[in-house]
Amino acid sequence: MSTPAVETSGSSSSSYSESIVRMAGVTKRFGDNVVLADLELVIERGTNFVIMGLSGTGKSVTLKLMCGLDRPDSGTVEICGVRLDNATRKDIACVRENLGFVFQGAALINWLSARENVALPLLERGVPRKEAEEIVARELAEVGLSDIGDKYPDEISGGMRKRVGFARATVDEPKLVLYDEPTSGLDPRTTRTIDELIIDARDRLGATGVVVSHDVASALRVADRIGLLYEGHLDVILTPDEFRRSDHPVVRSFLESAPLGANGSS
Repeated sequence: MSTPAVETSGSSSSSYSESIVRMAGVTKRFGDNVVLADLELVIERGTNFVIMGLSGTGKSVTLKLMCGLDRPDSGTVEICGVRLDNATRKDIACVRENLGFVFQGAALINWLSARENVALPLLERGVPRKEAEEIVARELAEVGLSDIGDKYPDEISGGMRKRVGFARATVDEPKLVLYDEPTSGLDPRTTRTIDELIIDARDRLGATGVVVSHDVASALRVADRIGLLYEGHLDVILTPDEFRRSDHPVVRSFLESAPLGANGSS
């Protein structure tokens, strides 16, 4: 099947100069399977960019490339001004100091309390314990969980675990936050809470967000721009309104297979 022409919006020259994520000509293979093929992506600072696409299209792989958990077979990946495709461990560590990651399953440490989980990034960079405790208390309050700090992950609901994971990812005010299916498996009310937190991270902290999601309704709420992965590259990059109204054949096909309100997993 031939790939339809890319549909985009916005000024590419100004976006590039203000970008925090730059991916150019990125190809990633697993054996004979080409997951990403000459992927091009520029994400502006202080915006939320949502990556959508059917399962197996390379959404989570793209996040792994952004945080240095994997490297492309070819092409360049630049995050916060640092090339990751040929980076040293020290370079990757420097980038990760400016990066938060909200995992699909929260990925909390089971033998640590919620408060201790959120404190980890602060203690790892040498923040005094008393100061860290004060910051953690504020962050748990921000996500509406002031009263569960002493509870362990298996003592709280899935939605609460997601919010604790969000607090841990943003506690040290990163420049870039990566979200892997942040609303997967959540009820509509909790989904809206997570959406509000993603928007708040952008507006309150000035953090850039990259969100991988199947959830169309959530994407339309939180995104400044939406990119649709298809056959290894971003077939469209549009604002939410443009995405909703687009007559691009890949967009229409995707929306028909994942209607508004869909909430899947990667």
